[in-house]
Amino acid sequence: MLSVADTELSGLAEAAHKLGEATSVRLASLMALGHPYSVDLYVEKTVSRAKLVFVRLLDGKAYWSYGLERLAETARAEKIKLVVVPGHDKWDEKLAAWSTVEPEVTERLWRYCVEGGADNLLHALRFAGYLIGKAEEPPLPRLIPRAGLWWPGVAAPTIDSLKARWRDPAQPVAAIVFYRALVQGAATEPVARLIESLDAAGVNALPVFVASLKEASSAAVLEGFFDETPPSVVINATAFALSTVAGVFRPTILDGPRRPILQVVFSSSSEDGWAESDCGLSTRDLAMHVVLPELDGRIFTRAVSFKEAGDVDSQTQSAPIRFVPKPDRICFVAELAANRAKLGRKTSRQRKVALLLANHPNKNGRLAKGVGLDTPASTVAILKVMEVAGYALARVPENSDALMTEINVRADQRAGRAPQRRRAHDACTLIGNCSRLCRQPSVRP
Repeated sequence: MLSVADTELSGLAEAAHKLGEATSVRLASLMALGHPYSVDLYVEKTVSRAKLVFVRLLDGKAYWSYGLERLAETARAEKIKLVVVPGHDKWDEKLAAWSTVEPEVTERLWRYCVEGGADNLLHALRFAGYLIGKAEEPPLPRLIPRAGLWWPGVAAPTIDSLKARWRDPAQPVAAIVFYRALVQGAATEPVARLIESLDAAGVNALPVFVASLKEASSAAVLEGFFDETPPSVVINATAFALSTVAGVFRPTILDGPRRPILQVVFSSSSEDGWAESDCGLSTRDLAMHVVLPELDGRIFTRAVSFKEAGDVDSQTQSAPIRFVPKPDRICFVAELAANRAKLGRKTSRQRKVALLLANHPNKNGRLAKGVGLDTPASTVAILKVMEVAGYALARVPENSDALMTEINVRADQRAGRAPQRRRAHDACTLIGNCSRLCRQPSVRP
């Protein structure tokens, strides 16, 4: 079985261990078979000894033309069953025509992988074994909805079945929103660990997978779960943003519960690569999981898992690449979610807020600077909104000039300096004086 998807190959490797030894399985990534010589060697050493070859290709024949031609040639010569299907969810008749089995057989194997999930991937291997006389025929592919609930070891869970697994239904709820692709590839280990850590922190987990937050049907399902079981905090593992830079901000589907949205990252790089990089996360991860989500006002936390190549699996002769969760980072997010949930249960007047303004470089004219932004005016606007929302404020400056004057004067007074000799390097002084203006914090920074 050959595929370009790491999560699919990883899921198939796990399924192969459940299959037993009656049917031997070999897995390979098409990414490792780009050179014609590597294709020839693989055909000679592995394909020529197989009874069935199953290939998932992206973008038709052009993606792997030499490899496909060599497989077809060998399949005819050695009387090997060949199944060629697209590597996505759009059927491709031209690509499927390279198969040497009946069209309905080809489509059925494809459907097992398109639907995905641990059960379907196991049944894909069993069906392949059935085709070569090594296994009994498995059930037909089980449809996985575009969006739905997920729980470790439970097929098609419901809200009631989830609540039955919560330690205390009265505890706050944290929704975990993640991609359906992780369910399809049986790559849900980071989600499972988040569920465990939230439970240890006294928070009930509501894990919801979606095909895309921009898809109307997925958004409608998520909205229904939010209405039925309102979360106290949302942990989001999907990428990109729903908002745009232009125009007035409009609340997204994740803002429906009006609760903090914590952004986590299932990193596409390895932990070693992350640790050795001056930037930490890769450019791709930074753009998808940090920069763009800020447009929606999400609160970034940290990467909680990394993609790691495991040891060579002797049963499939492959090195599956998996999302490996980091326990300490997942615990940090779980505890942060628990604290956010507690904060959400307090009234506005009970919350303590600090507004932090930049203080670098050390010149008075650079206080609260922001390139292309009027930070002092924004600060005054925030304070006025908080006052209306019921936060306990000593007073709200009339405008940005009044705000900056008070900050400078109070900083000088606390530091015992004459106003004309003041240096704008005392960040702690500024923080202290900002907190005098605003004694209560908002749930969302």
